[in-house]
Amino acid sequence: MSIVRGSKLTRYFSSWIIAALAGLSLPALGDDNLLGNPEFDIDADAWFGGGWSQDDSGSCPGSGSLALSSVHCAPVIGCNDFGFWQAIAITCTQVTPGMTIYQSVDVRSNQPSFLSLRFFSDAGCATEAGENSDPGIFVPAGDWQTAWRASVIPAGVLSVLPVFVSGGFASTNVAGNLDRAWLGFEDRIFADDFEGETTCRWTTTIGG
Repeated sequence: MSIVRGSKLTRYFSSWIIAALAGLSLPALGDDNLLGNPEFDIDADAWFGGGWSQDDSGSCPGSGSLALSSVHCAPVIGCNDFGFWQAIAITCTQVTPGMTIYQSVDVRSNQPSFLSLRFFSDAGCATEAGENSDPGIFVPAGDWQTAWRASVIPAGVLSVLPVFVSGGFASTNVAGNLDRAWLGFEDRIFADDFEGETTCRWTTTIGG
């Protein structure tokens, strides 16, 4: 098997061998998920809004999701008077104007769902500077679907918090779940992240 000289994969493994010989650590190939607790394997820590559920989007044993509800929220910050439900990942991410950041989540809801970013003018998510709206609304599908978007950071924004929203002004009851949240400087590639120590979304059967 020939290897294309100068390819990203070749350069990576060459660097890995050099680093291993030198006793150095090397970042993982590709981009990492910037969010804390994106898979909800044990609990809903690092999130505002909703509560933990054992219902996992990939039926992975021992994993779960974040349960949505505009009626029963923990903490109450996830609820408001308009029938919307929102979850905020409280992992502050530093950004620079002009860069693109990618956001996605598996969602199942009885109401339309969308993604947004809460902007801050400082590097520590302390001074709010607005929020972008999602041009693509994900309508109820009766089953899990993947909501995705890419956002370009505007001028004056130095940090962000990702927001996951479901509901509508005519809605009084939002019910559903979200799972496998992602925020990264590159788009998500694989359906299962081995760093999460699970292969439940992979199969050994071709075409499976």
